[in-house]
Amino acid sequence: MTDHNEQQPQRSTPRWRPIVLGATIVIALVFATMLALSGVRQEARVKLSINNCRQIAIGIQNYAAANDDLLPPSIEELIPYMIEGSGLPHILDELLVSPMRPASDPADGYDYLLRTDLTTTRIADIGFPSSTILALDAYMLACGHSTIAVALADGTARRLTRAELRALCDAPFLTQNHPLLELFEIDRWIPPQTP
Repeated sequence: MTDHNEQQPQRSTPRWRPIVLGATIVIALVFATMLALSGVRQEARVKLSINNCRQIAIGIQNYAAANDDLLPPSIEELIPYMIEGSGLPHILDELLVSPMRPASDPADGYDYLLRTDLTTTRIADIGFPSSTILALDAYMLACGHSTIAVALADGTARRLTRAELRALCDAPFLTQNHPLLELFEIDRWIPPQTP
């Protein structure tokens, strides 16, 4: 008969278990922090692209003010008006290359596409300037990013979802946006919605 007062031998906990548990928690926290920072970095790049589009929109407004309210025929014609009085000539190349482009994939041109179909149009003649797209971050469009930074005829810039961009290109009352389908190859990147 065993004595109830006798103590059963206790299993000793290996000394490494708390260390492994602590290391696992630290690794999980580091991983979660890295994921959070990745999302923050991505959002910062999107905001930088929108800011670049804003600089393009300001450049377009400057060009129009100096050229009888007409829109620039090319991005090369626009460049002097983007840097005029801004103190930005040293970062101009950064303004015209999408921040979404990885450093390992150098650009061989500009990532922002400027509309060239409205060069004979005056800004004052644009019917819906807050909905008329004049430039966009083509890299975001081509890479399947969920939103695309655009410069608008009213001098502002914003991000549009792919569906919003498609809707602006298809809107019957925004006939000035219809050429975007061909110019920016919108059909290639965002297929039309089928009813």
